[in-house]
Formats: sequence, structure tokens, C-alpha cells
Amino acid sequence: MLFPAGFDLMAAVQPGMTGARYFEEVILADERVVLLSNATSHLKAIDAGSVTGERVAFIVESAAIVV
Repeated sequence: MLFPAGFDLMAAVQPGMTGARYFEEVILADERVVLLSNATSHLKAIDAGSVTGERVAFIVESAAIVV
């Protein structure tokens, strides 16, 4: 786990916070931010209609399908 310079771990931990609650509220929240920023950095906007070929749906009515 990496912390930014000057990060105060004790300030992030609230009195009475359990390990599971700390993991959910601090660690998972931070991981979501990192994963989202990494995922969106790979996106590239393209013009509508610029992609051609067969269209395949992998999710139909909230259910995954294999095509």
C-alpha cells in the first residue's frame, strides 16, 4: 500500500473503527478512485459511425450471454 507524502495514517483511522470497517471505508474507497482513474485514462473518443462490422451484445436484459 502506498501513501502520499505527508499522509497521516492515524488521522485517517477513527476511534473505534474496526479493521473491516477501515478496509471498506478507507482502503476500498481509495482503490475505487485509482481503478476508475486508470480505466478512464485508456478511453478514446471516436466519431459516431466510424466503427464498422458485426455488432455483438454480451449483456441482454441484465443477463450476460455468450455469442
